[in-house]
Amino acid sequence: MPLWKGRGYDRAVRREEVLRQASDIIAGKRLFLNPELRFNDVVRAAGTNRTYLWDAMHSLGFGFRDYLARFRVVYFIEHAWLEEYRSLSNDDIAERCGFSSKKLLDRYLQKIIGISFSRYMEIVRRS
Repeated sequence: MPLWKGRGYDRAVRREEVLRQASDIIAGKRLFLNPELRFNDVVRAAGTNRTYLWDAMHSLGFGFRDYLARFRVVYFIEHAWLEEYRSLSNDDIAERCGFSSKKLLDRYLQKIIGISFSRYMEIVRRS
């Protein structure tokens, strides 16, 4: 049996499948927009178990909250430029993107793209 066909290979394939399925469901059904979304909700929706999903996420170096935040930040970046978002309060923008507060949105923007919420919105509102 080739070395790459062993247990480690099977585990990597399973991780990839579980992540793809979870990502498709989270993005496709826009579950990430729900600030109350829980890990078990995604486990059930993806039809997997907690251990497989946890292992798959942590193999990428982050946990559930960080994983969800990536979807939310992308959504924010795509929608912040829309006219309707320019007139919303900062808290309303954060909530529409699935964050429970502007503070969390700011924290993840800094972490993921390296720019603060205030600076990003300043750029958006000037353009």
